[in-house]
Amino acid sequence: MKKFSEYLQESDELTPEVLQQLKINSRGIPGSPKQKTAIADIDKMDIDQLKQVIKLTSFDPIMRGYAINKLKKLSNIELPYAESVMGSYHFETGKSITFPYIRNTEKSPNMGQRFQQDIEPYGTYLSFNGENVPPPTPTWKTGKITLKNPLVVLWNTQGGGYDQNSWKAIISRYYSAKGLELSKALKLDGYDGIVTINAEDNRPSEIVKL
Repeated sequence: MKKFSEYLQESDELTPEVLQQLKINSRGIPGSPKQKTAIADIDKMDIDQLKQVIKLTSFDPIMRGYAINKLKKLSNIELPYAESVMGSYHFETGKSITFPYIRNTEKSPNMGQRFQQDIEPYGTYLSFNGENVPPPTPTWKTGKITLKNPLVVLWNTQGGGYDQNSWKAIISRYYSAKGLELSKALKLDGYDGIVTINAEDNRPSEIVKL
């Protein structure tokens, strides 16, 4: 079998054999020759190859996180960080916050691309309830929730809707993942939730507990 570095010089696609060897090396003891080899191999990859690696199953989560961080640097995509102060509630990335919420416990219909449900992170979706609005129907629930390390971003960087500038689209591109895999990637970065901010009125919009 060829060395990984030799293989990269010949092809942009990673064969199942190469990927399997990378998985084996990635599960080596931290600091071991095997894991050092896996890190060196990841460092040689381009964007498309990193995307292949991130999608691997049974891949060491620490090494997947390393590959994700490498991909973020190469992709040159920035997250649209935001901040919002609503009375005594201060929403800011990395700052723990406890706030009142309201959410519909009834499962939403899957509308696919229309609301970008095909790429959105997996989690519990809710809304900020600073006005303490009572549940409109029995399927709605209110309460308080704490996010210890939220990611706070603009709902849409251009004031649009569910398009390429929405928080779902940008975060999906940033991590090169969607759905459950996107949630896993966010958790690897230490986030336990996402708070989106409407650029027009600076109020919290969609919120996700990961």
